[in-house]
Amino acid sequence: MNFEEELLRVKAEEMAKAMDFEILCDIFKTTGYREVVVDPWVHNSQSEIRTWVDNNVQGDYINSGNRWLFKIPQDATIFTLRWS
Repeated sequence: MNFEEELLRVKAEEMAKAMDFEILCDIFKTTGYREVVVDPWVHNSQSEIRTWVDNNVQGDYINSGNRWLFKIPQDATIFTLRWS
């Protein structure tokens, strides 16, 4: 596989993951999850955010990149207050 084919494969996988997450977001939001989008220009340390979430959030959550969905509304609120 040459460089162009490999690049195309990687980009296609990224697009598929983004589309899958978009569908998951829609499903989770219909069940009451709250979405918060973090500005990547302000907070670009995903590891710092994840550590904070692991230590401070009570309920379930999912994320991809700068998009976070929280099952408990209060978790979304404290996340927003901290990272927005």
